[in-house]
This record gives sequence, structure tokens and C-alpha cells, in this order.
Amino acid sequence: MYKGQTEFRPPRWQSISITIVAVGLLIGFSLYITFLGYDWIALALALFFLFAIAGIWETLTTRITLDDSSLHIKKWFRLTTISRAGLEEVTWGAGVGVSVRHRDGSWTQLPEVGRNSQALCNSVRAWVKAR
Repeated sequence: MYKGQTEFRPPRWQSISITIVAVGLLIGFSLYITFLGYDWIALALALFFLFAIAGIWETLTTRITLDDSSLHIKKWFRLTTISRAGLEEVTWGAGVGVSVRHRDGSWTQLPEVGRNSQALCNSVRAWVKAR
């Protein structure tokens, strides 16, 4: 029987690198409007900064959690919980990522968490079989 809890999250370096990019964009935006005023380039810098903030949020909140009885998938503002008994198959494909098939035949794709898709697939598959 599976004991405990396993959590898969994006690596910390992703959050750090996106934060560095966001800070650079904010500094660039500030300097640009200070010296050159507002125009389409300033707007583009501001939009890219907002996209970087969204990227930081995604890397900090995305996770896949395996506990004793269910699989929890958190991405953005959505939490999906799938019971272990409701899962039939776990598979992965190049460029597709990891997907799980439910007993009713529907599929759920797991979010990318910065790990090797095959390794994540094997971990989830072992968790499903450890009933």
C-alpha cells in the first residue's frame, strides 16, 4: 500500500529565471518611459512584464500531488482531484506529455512540471498499481 504523499512541481530555477526576466522588463519599462515617454514600445514592455508575472504565478502554483487515495492536479486557479480507483491507465508520448485514462474512457492530461515525461509517467503508473 502506498504510504505518504509525493508532490511534483516545476523546478525552482524556472521561477527564479522568470523573476529575473520580469525585473529586467520592469526596469526597462521604467527607464524607457522616463527618457523616451509612452509609445508602443513602452506598451509592449508593460505587456511582456504582465506575461512574465503570469509565468511566475504558473510555475509557483502548478503541481501534481499523489496521496494515499487520489491524484491532485493544480494549475492556475483550478484544482482537479481524481481518485486512484477511477484511473485505468497512465501513458505518455513525445511532445504530448503524460495523460491518465479514467475508467469511463475519458482522458486527463497532466501539466508539465519540468520533469522527464517518462519518469513522471512511471511514477504515476507505480502509484496507480500500488493499490
